[in-house]
Amino acid sequence: MSNIYDYLKWRGDLLMTVDPFNDIDALILSELVYVEFLDTVPSFLSNQSRSLQDVAKDFFLKNDESVLMNRFSFIKESINLLKVLSTCQRFKNIKLSNYVNELNYNDAKQFAAITYQLEDDSIFVAYRGTDDTILGWKEDFLMTYKYPVQSQIQAASYLKSIIEHFYQSKISLIINEHKFSNIFKRRLKKPIIRIGGHSKGGNLAVFAASTIDDKDAQKIIQIYNYDGPGFPEEMIQHTNYKMIVDKIKKFIPENSVFGIMLENLETVKIIKSNAKGLMQHNGFTWQIIGKDFDTVDKLSKESMALSDAFKSWLEKVDLKTRESAIKAIFTILESANIKTVDDFTEKSFSHLVTALKEFKNLQNDTRDAIIHFFKTLLVESNNYYRKYYRDNDNS
Repeated sequence: MSNIYDYLKWRGDLLMTVDPFNDIDALILSELVYVEFLDTVPSFLSNQSRSLQDVAKDFFLKNDESVLMNRFSFIKESINLLKVLSTCQRFKNIKLSNYVNELNYNDAKQFAAITYQLEDDSIFVAYRGTDDTILGWKEDFLMTYKYPVQSQIQAASYLKSIIEHFYQSKISLIINEHKFSNIFKRRLKKPIIRIGGHSKGGNLAVFAASTIDDKDAQKIIQIYNYDGPGFPEEMIQHTNYKMIVDKIKKFIPENSVFGIMLENLETVKIIKSNAKGLMQHNGFTWQIIGKDFDTVDKLSKESMALSDAFKSWLEKVDLKTRESAIKAIFTILESANIKTVDDFTEKSFSHLVTALKEFKNLQNDTRDAIIHFFKTLLVESNNYYRKYYRDNDNS
């Protein structure tokens, strides 16, 4: 079975001017944005860019790779990807720019984005999905009762600025520097623009394209959503969303959890994965044949049951209860000083005791909201799992 790394071994020596940009390339760029590029990639609207090769060299000089790779976080896979891409002919000379990475605890916002200038004169705007911060997970939960969330609003603002920047500014794209004695520059007046992201990043890409001005949205030729959640009904019924829905490519693994949440009208391809359960969300486990994904016809029974259970849960747990429960849950985590996924394995027993005390001290109605929140989800999941397996046994 082949994955991203096998694809890079097979196609990595071919420039995008020879072998055009494809769905696997978009996934790679969507996974790469999980890397913390602070002080290595030029910041937003700085009019500067750096090659991926130079960024990687600087990144590994400034960071202890052994420390990064020993973290529990799943994001370490993207760090390894950066190293591989830095020696890959297809990717090493692309330009990275306009890096943004913001954590705002007051607004409950986790947002990061980057812009890639490719050697085929195109631009790819990538949004980061949920990272290893608890703040990022909190914002995901907010989507069950709030629309839009802060990262969605900023995603649209970022995209609008990038489009204006590359269409109106006098920017030069330097290509094939290593092949020409004189630097060859080409005016980038009307670039091809693609956008995308993995997980929440895919959701942000779709939201951004759906809410910017029509004239700007028309400049986008493709939108990639890799296992990102959907939207509330009011969003998918909006005219702007329906205008861009044919440009969206959505990919989810056969045991998808996040990509089946909420609503969408997008055409979906279901991908084989060599992982089990929730771990199929990891794009590095997705299976590839040549330069295409290895697909299946339908979701697993577990994923279909979870999708129906989640919809039923949304109907039975009102917005106020969701909001009360989610706010209380993350207040408890904050009181225990749990700020990242790694903290669940690293924090001492005393921090967990603190969290339990906080739960005990909650007001009765808030504690009841949390219990109802999880109990209903568990009951609905159990009911639909039984239904799908019973129907399968009877068929």
